[in-house]
Amino acid sequence: MKINKNRRILIVVLLLLVLLPLFKVSVSASEVPIRKADGSGDVTYIGSDVKVTIPDKYVWPETSFRAVWISGFTGDISGFTSEAQYKQEINDIFDTLEYYNINAILFHVRVKNDAFYES
Repeated sequence: MKINKNRRILIVVLLLLVLLPLFKVSVSASEVPIRKADGSGDVTYIGSDVKVTIPDKYVWPETSFRAVWISGFTGDISGFTSEAQYKQEINDIFDTLEYYNINAILFHVRVKNDAFYES
């Protein structure tokens, strides 16, 4: 399937609008050097005298990405014999994820280099 240039640009822009809020970085006004564990000075970047610094206060992220990978390879979804059994297993997984406050699922669709749908 060919995608024309305008459609490609639109897809990229939409992806950026969706994904950029996940990568907000807040910078603290004040940074402090990291001390060596033995107390003999500050940690520096390899091969230089530049000190490694961190913000003096932790800045809580505005959003989070808490995901799980669900795959038939790892036994997350056991063998099922009917659509109703499959739906019950998936709903049980969703209930568990909701309990642990997971907000994203990465679902492995092509388990054995095949697909569950007609091409």
